[in-house]
This record gives sequence, structure tokens and C-alpha cells, in this order.
Amino acid sequence: MDTSYLDKYNDALNKQRLQLESYISTHTGSVPVPTETSEVKTGKKNFLTDSGWVFIVLGAAALVAGLVVKTEGLWIAGAIAAVSGIYCLVKGRQQLRREAFAGVVDDIVGSVNGIVADVSKTWTEFVSSQNESLRRDIVTDDDTTAGKVAALGKVTDTAWYHVDMDKIRGTLMSAAGKENLATLHSCLPKLGKILTESLDSAAHAQSDIYDRLKA
Repeated sequence: MDTSYLDKYNDALNKQRLQLESYISTHTGSVPVPTETSEVKTGKKNFLTDSGWVFIVLGAAALVAGLVVKTEGLWIAGAIAAVSGIYCLVKGRQQLRREAFAGVVDDIVGSVNGIVADVSKTWTEFVSSQNESLRRDIVTDDDTTAGKVAALGKVTDTAWYHVDMDKIRGTLMSAAGKENLATLHSCLPKLGKILTESLDSAAHAQSDIYDRLKA
């Protein structure tokens, strides 16, 4: 069986892969990431900050009252409450900051999802078109009927583009833990690499179809 016609499919495959790799590189590199902390939307308060202020106010009042009436237990309790309030306030603000960076991660993941959807759509359409054309070439080939049936059985629609979004989010959350926007921005090439590796896997699966037909 003459399989030289498969060269055009390999050429088209490599061309499509390179085009999508360029698309991934360009669009992941331009995913919007805040450059200044002031651009990060941080909440004003939460349960811890509210509780912190309550402890501080009540503690301060008890401290002053204890000093005025010269009751040691009262002003000591007030001091402890005030310190606890400050602790809650600090922890609350830390939590708000973490939530703010988690929000930045959500925005980045949303942008990456859009890129993945575009690449997946283009790739799926390409694979379907390739395999449909390939089946026509097999049917019109001068091979035997048995040979054609065997060849058609090797053309399977399995070369789908899939990205592990949990890996994407995990990479970003690890960087967000440092609460540094520059560190988050430096993740973009890593995200591009993850998307490109997924594309390479899909391209390899499609290439395997052509290799099976040559065997």
C-alpha cells in the first residue's frame, strides 16, 4: 500500500501545532496580572478584623477602668483583651491579603481557561477535518477491500486537547502564597509550558495514527 499521501497530513499537523504553540505563547504571555499592590482588590474587613476591633475597644475600656479604680485583675484582663484584639486584627488583615491574591489567581485561571477553550476548539476542528479527509483518501486508495477496512480501523478520533487545570491553579496558588505580584507574573511562562506540553501530547497522539497506517 502506498502511504506517501500521509506526508501531507504530517506536514499539516506540524504546521497546525506550530501555529497553536505560537498562539499559546503570545496569549499566556499577555494574561493580565496586576503590577502594583494597589491594583489588587483587598476586602476592608472580615470576621477576624471585626472581632479584633471589638476586643481592642472593650480591652482598652477595661484597662482604663481598672487603672482608674485600681483593680489589678480588671486592667490585666483589659490588657489581655486588647492584645488579643491586635492579634485578631493582624491575622484578619493577613487573611484578607491571602483572599485578595487568591482573587488574582481566579482571574488568571479564567484567562487561561479562555486560551484553552480557543486552542481546544481549533484543535478539535483540525483533527476532525484531518481524519475525515484521511478516511476519504483510504477509501479511494487502490488497496484491497480488506486493506482499506484495516486502515480505516486505525483512524481513531482520540487526539483531543486536554489541560490539567488543577495543575495550572496549583502552580499559581503556590506563587500567590508568597504574596508577590512579580512572582505571580513569572508563572506565565510556566503556564504556557503546561499548555504547550498538552498540545504536544495531542499532536503525538494524532501522529501515531499516521505511523500505524505506515506500519
